[in-house]
Amino acid sequence: MWRFVADSVDGTSHRRQGVICQDSHQVTSLRVDHGEFLISACSDGAGSAKESHIGSKLAVEQVSRLVTEYLQAGHSFSHMTPEHVRSWLKDVRGELCREAERRSLAPRDLACTLLMAVVGPESSAFLQIGDGAIVVLKDGEYRPVFWPQSGEYQNETRFVTDTDAEQNGLTEVAARGFEEVAVLTDGLQMLALNYADKKGHQPFFAPIFKAVREADDQAELAGPLRQFLESTPVNARTDDDKTLVLAVRCSSGGDNSL
Repeated sequence: MWRFVADSVDGTSHRRQGVICQDSHQVTSLRVDHGEFLISACSDGAGSAKESHIGSKLAVEQVSRLVTEYLQAGHSFSHMTPEHVRSWLKDVRGELCREAERRSLAPRDLACTLLMAVVGPESSAFLQIGDGAIVVLKDGEYRPVFWPQSGEYQNETRFVTDTDAEQNGLTEVAARGFEEVAVLTDGLQMLALNYADKKGHQPFFAPIFKAVREADDQAELAGPLRQFLESTPVNARTDDDKTLVLAVRCSSGGDNSL
């Protein structure tokens, strides 16, 4: 079984400006005939897009629905390809474009990043467009599946609503499972990633994963996670919105290599 906790917290700069949190997340575990799968997604709405909070919420809901339908239809990840994962990005982009049209907006008004991790007993699939990170435990180290994407200019990134999103989306399919998975938006990048060696920051991940694994009740994790995300040490390092999803497999099955 999977034990997980997740939260999205508005950044201090947004609070000062009276701007709502533009991050979104969705995480669940789904049991099907071929095992139990973790489905985890998060999204960061573009600060320059006036309705990006709508885009980020819709993006995580849509990709989670697509994965759920795929698994419930009896499909196995043993036949999954990166192209199929990329097709989910195409479908999410299409839904955001339709929502923009319904609201008489331009697609860019719903601009957001998207990160998705689907992890089963012996197979996994990952998707990312934009910054932020998906981090897994590999050989005792925390390693990002992809390095955060940057755009053409400094402090720019890529978004689901970009016309070339499908070409620029990063995908990975692995014929194996993982024991610890984190998904986070760019508000936590500087704390969670070691830029020198392009790995996860061990002192960041090890204590919080330990807390998730050792918790007696999953419901007890929500309060401490929010306190951590709103703490003075974290806010001293970032004033951006912050999303963190943490999941640990609490039963045997799957190795932890990519």
